[in-house]
Amino acid sequence: MQQLSELRPHNQQASQARRGQFLMQQYIDKFTRYLEIEKNSSTHTVTNYKVDLRGFMDFLGGNDISNIDYLLLRRYLAHLKSVQYDKRSVARKLACLRSFFKFLCRDGYLKTNPAAGLSTPKLDKKLPFFLDVNQTSRVLDMPVDNSDAASLRDKAVLELLYSTGIRVGELVGLSINDVDFIGGVTKVKGKGKKERMIPVGDTALRAIKKYLDRRCSNELMRNKPALFLNKNGGRLSSGAVRQIVDKCIQGR
Repeated sequence: MQQLSELRPHNQQASQARRGQFLMQQYIDKFTRYLEIEKNSSTHTVTNYKVDLRGFMDFLGGNDISNIDYLLLRRYLAHLKSVQYDKRSVARKLACLRSFFKFLCRDGYLKTNPAAGLSTPKLDKKLPFFLDVNQTSRVLDMPVDNSDAASLRDKAVLELLYSTGIRVGELVGLSINDVDFIGGVTKVKGKGKKERMIPVGDTALRAIKKYLDRRCSNELMRNKPALFLNKNGGRLSSGAVRQIVDKCIQGR
């Protein structure tokens, strides 16, 4: 049987790790409130930062924040690379850590920013994606099943994107009350939650009305505020919109 004196160091280490994780979670909570209230960051940004910081906290394993230095962060970046994160994801996580430590320094929790000297991975340049004339015609001329809410939704999504030129992320954030069918405009919340009014063409408005009329027959979707819903009644995601566009381009 182990002696009490042999167990004590292990118990102390476990206690210190729990304390380190508790304090780290408090710092993360303070930082996310700062993003929401002072920086007016989007829900998407705040959610991503929470996920990134939670992953970093798991890597620390309860290590006290005062022990975080340049070398430890280099090990963390090497860890991300070893588990197959691409350069863009690593760059985003590094940007998150820079902002996090800058906030902790500003509020006096740290004296220096350990991430200040880290260089961002060089990203491969991506060419912007555009539809040519034939692809655009194929997308807008897609056949529609007027008895199927999903088919009407896809048509409304495509017509609204074409009519307004808004971002996919802005489109999926729309609620029914954002669309003024009489005035022919929609209220869009962009980056930093800034609102702007965008004109909407008659064809897009008719497509949206058809979709909403059909959707009302489904009890699961009847009283949902989001403009575009998935099959489970939740808000349509950006990834789902891209799948809709890809499906139409490929003629499936």
